[in-house]
Amino acid sequence: MRRALVDVLPARIFRRVTKVGADEAYIRVLRREWTGHADVRRWQVSERGFADPARLADSLSRMRQGIQEQSGYLMRLVSLERWLRSLGRIQADGMPHLQKPAPDFSQLLSAI
Repeated sequence: MRRALVDVLPARIFRRVTKVGADEAYIRVLRREWTGHADVRRWQVSERGFADPARLADSLSRMRQGIQEQSGYLMRLVSLERWLRSLGRIQADGMPHLQKPAPDFSQLLSAI
């Protein structure tokens, strides 16, 4: 694959030997969007008891600093948060038995 892209990739990228996972993208998004979304006590996963707000805040903070080791689990939790918030959008469309108000963190979560 690398040889096939030799004429497409910049030389510095083509010569790179390190591998980078998705963590770098998560870190960038968290750093960029953190200011408006730092109160994890208001996240659905915290309000519904799926996550301890203090531990979640600590994990997100560690990820923002680039020192979180288990980012896969954290991203699964963020995916759960996105799904729970999608239920809030469905409820607003006429399913009041599912109604639970959710803060809008769509920019942060859609970018992850």
